[in-house]
Amino acid sequence: MNLLGTGTFGFVFGDTSTVAVKGFQNDADAYWWELRILGLLQDAQYIVHTTHDITFATRRFMVNKFECFYGMERAQMDLEVYVRTHLRPTRAVIWSVMEDMSRALMELKKHRIVHMDIKPSNILYFERTQTWKLCDFGCARETTKDSHYVRPGRGGYDGQSWVGTYEFQSPESLYACISMMKERLPPAFNAYLSDVYSLGTTCIWAMTRGKYWNEKRSSENRPIDIMQAMVRRAKQPREEHISFDDVAGDQLSRVLHTMVSFLPRERMEWTQHMV
Repeated sequence: MNLLGTGTFGFVFGDTSTVAVKGFQNDADAYWWELRILGLLQDAQYIVHTTHDITFATRRFMVNKFECFYGMERAQMDLEVYVRTHLRPTRAVIWSVMEDMSRALMELKKHRIVHMDIKPSNILYFERTQTWKLCDFGCARETTKDSHYVRPGRGGYDGQSWVGTYEFQSPESLYACISMMKERLPPAFNAYLSDVYSLGTTCIWAMTRGKYWNEKRSSENRPIDIMQAMVRRAKQPREEHISFDDVAGDQLSRVLHTMVSFLPRERMEWTQHMV
């Protein structure tokens, strides 16, 4: 068995060329929560789907090692590996990632689900169909039919869901977590537009291999200090951020700047470009 990746909630192993297996160690709640979300998205085209085509040898290996596991489509690589094994993704590649992920976000919106952890390692490339798909719904949340607003610490499989990887999160989601860590009522935020922000920073990282507004290594150790530093950097003028305009070109640059606007309402224009 080849270990393909690790995450907060599980470990992913290779089974065959077309099947991967995700195992959950001592966390059955996370397993059932993710299967629930994937079940709601079973008709979505740009989401990595589950499969029962697991070999007997793999089943025996997973039963001995993990409390729960499930099979899923196996990709050739994720976006992080793609970037690190290529000199630099072309604009056409970045556009293809944005187009496929914008369709994935619309599929999530249709099913009233927000991902909450969009980052390079959660975007998988399927070479046969030349398609990018979204995976890992451990941080995902269900929303109401009338609103995509959420609060950290409410919802999720354990009632303690915060956000995913800090470096790709929106300022408003980090600020909400900071409020909760200070034992204040965290403000609700539009998680759909927060996912748009995360997709924007992911594409910028793919072009520059640098975080849009977290390029400096923080000297703080506590999560709350790290988050506060990130929010301060997010407020800085565009000139203080990583420059990607020359790499992206005019059209792509305009779309990306819209996606990573500090104010969520300014990201609404993104839908005119991509949806």
